[in-house]
Amino acid sequence: MLLAYTLPSGFIPKRVAQWSQRYVRPVFHQQWMLFAPDPPNCACRIEVNRADGSWEPIEEPNSHYLIGRMARPLADHVNDRMLSGDTVVMPLLAHAIQNMACEEDANEAPLRYRLVRKCVVDPAHPEVRSAEFIELELPR
Repeated sequence: MLLAYTLPSGFIPKRVAQWSQRYVRPVFHQQWMLFAPDPPNCACRIEVNRADGSWEPIEEPNSHYLIGRMARPLADHVNDRMLSGDTVVMPLLAHAIQNMACEEDANEAPLRYRLVRKCVVDPAHPEVRSAEFIELELPR
């Protein structure tokens, strides 16, 4: 089975290849990304438009490190939903975004949010990234 697992697919029957995948992969397969992960092609963050018109990240600069660690996966999740065609942020994520932005005064106009996506343009030059700003629609 180990030999069938390591040989190229053209050398063994398809059925044997499937069986070898089923039995060998759980025991011997290694996830090499653990040791040398590829950097992501896109970096995302969510920003909020404050009353003075400035755009700021939803997490405060002096906030607890856990808040910062939650902001990036939240932005990645919103980005994944946008890429799959969802234009309105689902209510659970919208609630998390509003809580992180510390929306306090209900009398003011509702805050606006946007997703900032910076993606690598040329793999040979990963430092060069294009920026895309996507206005988020949050359900009320």
